[in-house]
Amino acid sequence: LIGFLAGAKHRIGREARSEYNEAWAPEAADDITLGSTLLFYTKDTGQPVKYIAPSFAKDITATNIPIKRVIRSGDNGCAYWWIEWGGEHDIVTENERIRDELWSVIYGIWDYIKNSGQFDSGTMTLEWVGSVPGKREYRRFLGDYVLHQNDILAQTPFEDRVAFGGWSIDLHPPQGVYSQQSGSKHLYADGIYHIPFRSLYSVNVNNLMFAGRDISASHVAFGTTRVMATCAVIGEAAGTGAALCVQKGIAPRELHGSHLEFLQQTMLKLDASIIGVPNRDPLDLARTASLSASSSLKRL
Repeated sequence: LIGFLAGAKHRIGREARSEYNEAWAPEAADDITLGSTLLFYTKDTGQPVKYIAPSFAKDITATNIPIKRVIRSGDNGCAYWWIEWGGEHDIVTENERIRDELWSVIYGIWDYIKNSGQFDSGTMTLEWVGSVPGKREYRRFLGDYVLHQNDILAQTPFEDRVAFGGWSIDLHPPQGVYSQQSGSKHLYADGIYHIPFRSLYSVNVNNLMFAGRDISASHVAFGTTRVMATCAVIGEAAGTGAALCVQKGIAPRELHGSHLEFLQQTMLKLDASIIGVPNRDPLDLARTASLSASSSLKRL
């Protein structure tokens, strides 16, 4: 929201395949995003519990949900990440509509679990249902570099790398739970990939940095950078960069241009992992340490 109000350049939706030569991008650009999810939790009460579905509950037997999604009575709430919808709508201005649709799906799934006769759920009750949809994707801000699919797969070793990721490119169908496709599709690199500092500051707002799901990445690359552990290490890089900018009285672009090694070495000193960048701290005595052993054991 701050970036938007500051006038930072951004995108919503999917780029055309030709823009970054991404095999997983659509032929034409559109405004489709990943959808939102509501979770629910259940509890085994140890005694019989009846369930009467509310009037707004979806009859999921009239949808693809029982066919294309895995439903089990004892799963934890996070196993239902696929209760997703809204990718073809605006997840901010239409948030209540998306929430209501997801509610209808959850109460319909629970009706199916409790009353279809296919599950051992007689003593189970619906303990909690979320009320705020978890948003997977919205604005992605433009930086001096836009990370894209080929960077992920090639594991491009950017000179200004400050973070890394290891999750697959994980994209979901726009129709969410109503799709005839599986809930997600995955494309894997051969290992970890790198995230450049240039993707963490705005191309047109001089003093604006970002971290997490709004970094400068294409929709396809976002499919992997969006996960929480990767967002966390991106946040460490952006936070360190912001602190150094304040300390030196400079903008992020100047930090990149004139103090990149200082940024990377500072992060390493703070115990961050920047894969392939060696520690060059002259005050780190561990770099000059030697290892010895009084004895050894050999196996025949």
